[in-house]
Amino acid sequence: MNDPWMPTTESGIKGHFYQEGERQTELPSDWYSILSRLGVTMLQVDSEHHTTNETMPGVWDWALYDRLFEAIRNGGFQAIFFPHWHWPPDWYEDSDEFIPCRCLEHDEAIPCISPWSPHAKSWFERCINAMAEHYDGPDGVAGIYLGIHGDWGEAMYPLGGEVGVACLEYGRGLKDAHWHPDFWCNDPCARDDFRRTAIRKYGSLTALNDVWQSQYDNAAQLDFPRTPDPDNPRPWLDFIEWYYDSMTSLSAMVAELYRRRFPNLLLMLPLGGGTEALVFGQDNTGLPKAMKPFNVAIRSTASGSTQSNRQYSTAEKFQRNYPILKRIASACKFYGNELWLEPPWPPKMGRTATVTKLFEVLSCGAVAFYDWSRNIVENADVFEEYAELLTVRTPQVDTAIFFPATSHRLCPGQSMPEPFWEGAADIRRVLDFDVVDERLIADGALAGYRVLIIFGTDVVEAETIAGITAWVEAGGAVLLDGVGPVRTVEGDRAPYDALAGMAPESGMVETGPAPIEVRHDVFLQHLAATEHCIVHRGYTGLSGDAEILAASGDGNAVVWQCRHGDGTAIVCAGDWGERRVYYEIIRDAVYNLSALAPSFRDAPAYNDHWDDCFSTVTEDGIIFLNLEPVAVEKTAFGRTLSIEPNAIAIISADVPG
Repeated sequence: MNDPWMPTTESGIKGHFYQEGERQTELPSDWYSILSRLGVTMLQVDSEHHTTNETMPGVWDWALYDRLFEAIRNGGFQAIFFPHWHWPPDWYEDSDEFIPCRCLEHDEAIPCISPWSPHAKSWFERCINAMAEHYDGPDGVAGIYLGIHGDWGEAMYPLGGEVGVACLEYGRGLKDAHWHPDFWCNDPCARDDFRRTAIRKYGSLTALNDVWQSQYDNAAQLDFPRTPDPDNPRPWLDFIEWYYDSMTSLSAMVAELYRRRFPNLLLMLPLGGGTEALVFGQDNTGLPKAMKPFNVAIRSTASGSTQSNRQYSTAEKFQRNYPILKRIASACKFYGNELWLEPPWPPKMGRTATVTKLFEVLSCGAVAFYDWSRNIVENADVFEEYAELLTVRTPQVDTAIFFPATSHRLCPGQSMPEPFWEGAADIRRVLDFDVVDERLIADGALAGYRVLIIFGTDVVEAETIAGITAWVEAGGAVLLDGVGPVRTVEGDRAPYDALAGMAPESGMVETGPAPIEVRHDVFLQHLAATEHCIVHRGYTGLSGDAEILAASGDGNAVVWQCRHGDGTAIVCAGDWGERRVYYEIIRDAVYNLSALAPSFRDAPAYNDHWDDCFSTVTEDGIIFLNLEPVAVEKTAFGRTLSIEPNAIAIISADVPG
């Protein structure tokens, strides 16, 4: 309904890219009819992001929101409210009850309520009850976007930076705030909660000392680890798990309070961040699981990929954003949450970005999407063109990529695990996929997939390797790259080596560049057809269960399979620099797997060529997004379709589930 834009501050920062005079505090009157014609049904109003409308204790000023909601209803729309209670007003900040977030690096505070404060629940409950008393009725709101924490109300911790500091200056008159990306958990309540949680996990301080290899005499000595120890990663992993779980618990508490007062309303949880820096503290699979008992939908703000990452082509932007979205979409699919998508700020999307965003919505199985009104009005022709295509569809996906959560959490400086990110982005050109992590595997999500692809991990929980192995034994096919060493958190290589068909005497042999000798060309059709396909290393001394599928010139194993029960592990010996070899093996495993055994199924090769025309199979056909600079022809179900550049098209058919 309004743009969260800030004027230029004294510090000279222009908030969200608009020039002076461009801010919209209300929709232009002629936009209502345009939005209605294009199928928009709801309009959202945000409260102030960094304070509340309780001007003094017990005195609430709802006048602005009342007027906006009335305009929405008069325009024929339903209203969604996005309230923010976690940045309390000045009078509460000055009270004895207020416990602020404090950064771990400098022990400086910002006026954002600590998730570990014993008063956090009562504060949220006070605000939610006041809102319910004012808006619970026929003239109220139809949905609530749950403001949780952080900069903009998403389920993550404060990040700040230049824009955040400017927000506090604009919204609270607070100049030169100390606000930067960090672990915001240095208040006494957070420290006490960490100690209690860590000791409770192991049952006693003595047991914790055994696992952590520590020598604490009492709980008060227990402190946050500041960096991961490669030889003893468990303390750091416990800290990160606690930090993530604390945000998930806060989100669940807020969701329960809202659901109690609004039993029949649409409730949505905002997931932001896009990438997954550890300081975000946003658990992209734990949060959907935690929201399901309260019937809360998930709304990811990571859609609209092509307006960011300017160093990449349009197709590459889409490819790199896709695994980010599928992290969340796959969890929603498994746990049963409705999914919405939302593009990030600023609302300056052109035709190609809008078309790509709509394809993301369809490929992720979203039930609806939010967009900035400016985007919709300025791209009205795109929404009119694809109006009939925008129905809820169920993508048919039987291949998953593993998100290495444990390895990622041991690298505090990275925003995403790069081999996963790059590999998933590259392989999107030839297949569609979901994304599973260790939580989803523990909860049984692999049962819904035929193939699991692993890119570049080095540390995995033992339970995860056991879960993958059990799934393989039941008939799954897992693809492993580079072999290792891959170890458990406790340092044990044996479980992964057994899965990969490695023996104690196995060893890697570095060689000069050598062509690959394909021994199973019925299975490795794509690899065999690849020109100039060479490798620099192979393996010797594999277990007796390993079958070599391709070798180097001197006979060392380059590709092999190791059967486990009804399934198989397919391994590529190449390092990450030779990932193109691995990509062709992935194509063969997805589309030619039955060549290894009749019990394996193949995916139909509707769109298995290396180009920038992407596809998603749904129950009623194949949807294509052509990001090539020229028209592309695609054939399926006996029909050939010519798809214009920067366009979406569908070949309709009844597709078996």
